[in-house]
Amino acid sequence: MEQPPSDIKELLERNIALAEQILYHTKKTHRHLMWDSAFSAIKWVIILAPLLAAAWYFPKYTKDIVGFTTDIGKQFEFMQKQLGQIGDLQKQAEQMQKQVPKRK
Repeated sequence: MEQPPSDIKELLERNIALAEQILYHTKKTHRHLMWDSAFSAIKWVIILAPLLAAAWYFPKYTKDIVGFTTDIGKQFEFMQKQLGQIGDLQKQAEQMQKQVPKRK
């Protein structure tokens, strides 16, 4: 067990040493909080900047995208009609083959 310091000078020296340790840890904590807040702000800029840019530029490209998908839809409908006509021709050919008598 430690003996209590009898001299005021010893008490002051001990108090100064503890105060210096507290000051060191306080500065360290302050530095950590400063960098934490700086990186937090940078994080929000990294998150929000692309979102704002997308909101700003997206309407310009929406027209192009809608036009492109509409063209693809029209081409798909045209292909379906062509395939339907081919199917009808195939059915007509089968009916004609049934009507033609087979040769022996």
